[in-house]
Amino acid sequence: MRKGDPVALIMPNAPQHVVAFYATLRLGAVVVEHNPLYTADELTTQFADHGATVAVAWVSEFLVGAVEAAQHSLGVTETFVGKAKGKSTSASTMRRPGKE
Repeated sequence: MRKGDPVALIMPNAPQHVVAFYATLRLGAVVVEHNPLYTADELTTQFADHGATVAVAWVSEFLVGAVEAAQHSLGVTETFVGKAKGKSTSASTMRRPGKE
């Protein structure tokens, strides 16, 4: 990722979203927001418009499937997904899909 590159954030209103938002800005990238309830078709259309190759997403069965579908069709090279531990929404771990 380089300065000015778009980074897709696909997260609900949660502390992790704020961290990802400001971390992206700190790296010099451009934040591209997405509703975490979007379908694969909706994400595909939006990714085609902005061309992000990096995505930060919230873990949910629905969202991971949509992100993976968009990732394969649009050439997203890096996807990071956050997973809340327990019932707390303030603590998360980040992982790359397929790399536990």
